[in-house]
Order: sequence, then C-alpha cells, then structure tokens
Amino acid sequence: ARITAVRLVAELGDLRRFSTSAQIDAFVGIDPGRYQSGEKDSSLGITKHGNHIARKILYRVITQMETVKA
Repeated sequence: ARITAVRLVAELGDLRRFSTSAQIDAFVGIDPGRYQSGEKDSSLGITKHGNHIARKILYRVITQMETVKA
C-alpha cells in the first residue's frame, strides 16, 4: 500500500498545484467527458486524457479493494 501511494504521488508531482480534487481528476484523466451541441448536453465516460500511469495505479487500487471486499 505504501509503495502504491508513493508511486501515485510521484506521478502527480507537487500536489500544491492542484487547488481542487476536480483538477486532480482532470490531470489523471478520470474526469467525465461532455458532449454539447445546440440544446444537447450529454455526459460521457471518463476522458482518459491525462497521466495514464496514475490512472493505471488508481485502477489497480480499486480492483484490489474490490478483491478484499469480496
């Protein structure tokens, strides 16, 4: 768990540059995408724009948590 946390912080870099959790979400690429056209406004899945390594680390953490829960 500690190694995973260190790897994630290393990928994020200086955390002071993020003033909100939404900024971290966007940096990692887990923020929801949007499609807007005229009067249509749709939410999409995650954007996957951003740091793919940090996104993989978070995915592994979540899958490990699900395994422990079961």
